[in-house]
Amino acid sequence: MQRLAIIGAGLMGRVLALDALSAGFHVTLFDRDDTSGQKSCAYTAAGMLAPIAEVEHDDVLIYSWGIESLVRWPQILATLGNDRVWFQQQGSLIVAFAQDHQDMLHLRDCLALKLSHLKGNNHPEFEFIRQDTIALLEPELNPKLSTGLFFPGEGQVSSDDFLNASAEYLQSHENIDWQDRTEVIEFGEHWLKTAQSDAKQEYDWVIDSRGLQAKQAVNAFPGLHGVRGEVIHLQAPTVTLNRPVRLIHPRYSIYVVPRANHHYVIGASSIESEDFSPPSVQSTLELLSAAYSLHRGFAEARILETRVNCRPTLPDHLPKIIYKSGLIHVNGLYRHGYLLAPFLSAKIIEYIKGLASLK
Repeated sequence: MQRLAIIGAGLMGRVLALDALSAGFHVTLFDRDDTSGQKSCAYTAAGMLAPIAEVEHDDVLIYSWGIESLVRWPQILATLGNDRVWFQQQGSLIVAFAQDHQDMLHLRDCLALKLSHLKGNNHPEFEFIRQDTIALLEPELNPKLSTGLFFPGEGQVSSDDFLNASAEYLQSHENIDWQDRTEVIEFGEHWLKTAQSDAKQEYDWVIDSRGLQAKQAVNAFPGLHGVRGEVIHLQAPTVTLNRPVRLIHPRYSIYVVPRANHHYVIGASSIESEDFSPPSVQSTLELLSAAYSLHRGFAEARILETRVNCRPTLPDHLPKIIYKSGLIHVNGLYRHGYLLAPFLSAKIIEYIKGLASLK
């Protein structure tokens, strides 16, 4: 049985651990955080799985890789127990008021052009819709919303549920040793050292999935930086939305993501700042005002909490895997963690299995 060490138990590290266990490896998982994962970007994420909608600002590779992850998520969640993690794939919406109609048309044309390069004229479908269709899909949304884009195949996963269920599953598995609250201070090909022990620990493979922590030492990714994300969690008993909804906004894209039991996550796609401080009054007002403009029921919602983190990002906004002998680095998932982690993990495990089969 090959022995893998995974440094970093955020989203990427956990998906890697799950895939490695399924492949028959023994895993040692290291992280400075406790097993809750509340210091990781995965805890702040809304969990949207929107490969088509993301193409506007990102490389079309995000679509291709994201589609593969969409297929993998149900398989991953089945391992954890299908009833443990809230997941749905009922599509997503982008909507606009009349004053932002031109921005909506620009977005529609931009997506159509980018996606047309994938498969000629057989690019992935999305629908340009007007108020009557918006009302059919989301009857409770503000009737003044004039146009929208509907992406039928997109979905979402509850980040909180995934962190809780993965922690329980991984800690109970016989082939894993989870060393939480443990800092890896040195590592290389086939080995690592922790702050808790001077002994060099040897493995068949060491996988570095530390995210933004990789800036501090053994940084294989020049240009790695953080992009701030902030979300507000609301309890809104009088609001019922069936799928994630994004609102075209003059400054940035604002989203409202439903979870079970009238729990909603409101956030903005990205803020170019490596700042971990609490949300400002301005950003909080903008997020809450946007939610209220979508549905008046948010006026009586209760603010449960706010969360802030900075996502690890490379200059081209694409993730990167670096393969060495006995050492693999993966980083730069940006704001696409839940969308891309299953795809990246599968590639890494396939690579390790392929080399193992040659021995």
